[in-house]
Amino acid sequence: MNIIDYQDRYVIDIGGNIGDTALYFVKSGANVISFEPGKHLYELAVENVNLNPTLKDKITFVNKTIGGKKRKTSS
Repeated sequence: MNIIDYQDRYVIDIGGNIGDTALYFVKSGANVISFEPGKHLYELAVENVNLNPTLKDKITFVNKTIGGKKRKTSS
């Protein structure tokens, strides 16, 4: 049982890693926008979500960094 009702809400996942958290929230009823700056992790997240075709339309992955200052990151 979830304490918070995620049904039809949006969750912003900063640091999406391999997509496991995004999948958890989607399975709980949310729509997810997930940011992952690392190219390899981003690609794994997209691959993991594609293994769940009934859920993939509720997740948007973005291969970008979220931060307060403009700078370069290593991927």
